[in-house]
Amino acid sequence: MMYSILAQYYQDLVNDPQSIAEYVDFIAPFVSGKTSGIDFGCGTGEITHAIACLGLTMDGVDLSLDMINCGITQYPDIHFIQGNMVDVALDKTYDCAFCLVDTLNYLLDEADVIRFIQHVYDHLNPKGIFILDAHHPNRLNEFKEPFIEEGWVDGVGYQWTIATDGDYLNHHFAFYTDHGLINESHVQRIYDGKWLNQVLTDVGFTTTTYYDFRSNPSLDCEKYDFIGVKS
Repeated sequence: MMYSILAQYYQDLVNDPQSIAEYVDFIAPFVSGKTSGIDFGCGTGEITHAIACLGLTMDGVDLSLDMINCGITQYPDIHFIQGNMVDVALDKTYDCAFCLVDTLNYLLDEADVIRFIQHVYDHLNPKGIFILDAHHPNRLNEFKEPFIEEGWVDGVGYQWTIATDGDYLNHHFAFYTDHGLINESHVQRIYDGKWLNQVLTDVGFTTTTYYDFRSNPSLDCEKYDFIGVKS
């Protein structure tokens, strides 16, 4: 299970207050006047909580119970739901939905991407907002030469490797604990932005595309940011 081992180190390893602040600054104008939201792939809830501070009552969905358990005590304002974001059972609709920090790229099958976007659409109120980001294909070029990060987290030595394999990014984490070496691997698939936009449109969203939170793409942009409005 992804994010089982990593969950206990996740916040210290990837926590980036500046990045969270950039997300919130980008999101805020689109959710003005909205009151409810759901964050798909919420992890331990840092960004979910930050969005809640904009005035939304937030639910968060994540596949990893370990990640959710790490978030429950820190963010009691968030209602955490364990489940697969593609088809998790939800008994209500929302004004806003979010899928951020390249969570979509963990869906490795195009059919699951389509199912997920339809699932989001079905659980939004009329004129509801869907904010989605995904890796830009530039990331495949970035990691053709493997990226290796080494350091210490929570007193444990680690190595994080990212490498391109066709249309996929392979992440490998190694933690050198007192009890020995423990490993965890993740795979992400990179999708073409035009295809993602077409899926959003076919499902029924009116879309606008941004690039690293900007309206115009740059040669080195890292992600797409899609704003979908339920028709």
